[in-house]
Amino acid sequence: MGSDPWLSIVTIVRNDAVGLAATLRSVSEQRTPGVEHLVIDGASTDETVQVLHRARERGESRVVSEPDTGIYNAMNKGLALSQGAYVQYLNAGDVFCSSQELSWVAQRLSEGPCEWLRTQVRFVDEAGHQTRPLGATRIDRHFWWGWQTTLHQGAFMTRDLLAGLGGFDESFRVIGDYDLMRRAVEAGVTPRCIDRVTVDVDASGVSTQMWRHGFREMHRSRSAGHAAAVRWVSAAEVSSHIGIVAGKRALRSVAERVLGEQAVKRLRSQA
Repeated sequence: MGSDPWLSIVTIVRNDAVGLAATLRSVSEQRTPGVEHLVIDGASTDETVQVLHRARERGESRVVSEPDTGIYNAMNKGLALSQGAYVQYLNAGDVFCSSQELSWVAQRLSEGPCEWLRTQVRFVDEAGHQTRPLGATRIDRHFWWGWQTTLHQGAFMTRDLLAGLGGFDESFRVIGDYDLMRRAVEAGVTPRCIDRVTVDVDASGVSTQMWRHGFREMHRSRSAGHAAAVRWVSAAEVSSHIGIVAGKRALRSVAERVLGEQAVKRLRSQA
């Protein structure tokens, strides 16, 4: 790879000074050579501006601050600017689980050709407590139907693969990472899957808040180019999925009132 970095970490942010500061700190703590950090800011108007300024002054990150048309537009900007052989996306507020994660990733990638390394991520609240069970990394039938975690924070893909797939589809608001991974699988790319938690993900993100919209977008992604029967089955699965999740959320709300929010979080993380 010559003087080029082996990894580009792309962080997108807009008006999240606390989250961005945490992510910048976590990336700097890795102290792994050959890593570049790109911060793509959507023209923030709050204290994030000061955090971006300090990041520029320290020279630890390359910062771009300008309006964008959405999350995946910003992520594609990061891809276009990246120079690493691999690319990873960490949103503002996402942090590595330890200071050794990138050293571990580099070691795994050195063990043989790999276009896509897939690791686990852990959803956490503002106190750092796990809020839901871990998902398996191995791609199986649950992936197609949307029952499997597909978060980009745990994916290390080659820049060539991402570019070859055309990057993220910017028409999506929530599940662009699922759509990209689905296209990678359909193109015959098999990820190297390792059940190691590498990243703690901010549980207050867009995908968590807009879960119904995400399921509908998932249907649009997996139905594209398929026969009517597939589209019908996918639509039925979406309805079932929304009903099940809505039911679980209602039960959790009742349990939180009876047992307390922290007790329920502990039970969910152990499930």
